[in-house]
Amino acid sequence: MDKTITLIFLALAILIGILLERIYPNRAHKDKLKTFLTKYLIYFGLPLFIFLSLLKHKEIKLTGYAIFIICFFTILSLFTFILISKKHNAENKIRASLFICSVYGNTGYIGIPFAYLFFGSKGLAIASLTAVIGGIIHYSLGVFLANCFLSTKKFAILKVIKTPLVYSFSIALLLSRFHFVQAFQIPKSLYIFSETAVYLAVFLIGLTLSFKKINRTILTGLLFKFLFSPIIAFFFLQFTQFSILEKAIFLLLASTPPALINTSLAIEFNWDAEYASNLTAIATCIFLIVAFLILFVI
Repeated sequence: MDKTITLIFLALAILIGILLERIYPNRAHKDKLKTFLTKYLIYFGLPLFIFLSLLKHKEIKLTGYAIFIICFFTILSLFTFILISKKHNAENKIRASLFICSVYGNTGYIGIPFAYLFFGSKGLAIASLTAVIGGIIHYSLGVFLANCFLSTKKFAILKVIKTPLVYSFSIALLLSRFHFVQAFQIPKSLYIFSETAVYLAVFLIGLTLSFKKINRTILTGLLFKFLFSPIIAFFFLQFTQFSILEKAIFLLLASTPPALINTSLAIEFNWDAEYASNLTAIATCIFLIVAFLILFVI
């Protein structure tokens, strides 16, 4: 029953976001709302939610999971970077956006709520850990490699150093491991408050969805995100001792659509923001339609 209610509220949140984007006429107000929600979720809401989730599940096998997550995102990043560099003939700005969107999925805003809906508290814990470790790699190695399409490696490293998201996610992970923090009694009201970040994140997805056109490069991005990424994850999972449930959670997370923040990164670093936005919108809708259909069936 709890999952049904959660599913209904998530569906309502994204529908309200879509309707607000389509109906409300004042673009300036909507842009301010998007900016506020993005900053709140990135710098407070999502790190707090991840921190409390990791703190709540102290039994999680941090070392084994962390090693897999680091290896998966690192290898996937390098493989995808090489493939796009050698095989894809688009201009460098598009290649940068294609790379960042193909590798780094929405493990936070989409992965966390849907891992919980499909797999319960175990899914929530693994998704939170994946979001924070994957986020650190996303905003360091990912930003570095994407900028390599446009500039020298030295300049790309400077871009990483100036990305504050690396630090906020690292702090959330480190604090959750300190014994004195684990011994501290966290008020239940704070846990409830932190869960609002999930609904605000889904609302923001609806508010930012925009559709332009589907071309060959978009199809390439969809192929990378929904086929190449899960295949790489499936291959590496064969060398782990994870349970079937744990492997299923990681496969779900590897199949999440591009992270919303990729469009903001594309704007910040002068990649192709329109391509990033279009690919993210199409991939997100495909994922949500399939996920909601499966959830309603089961």
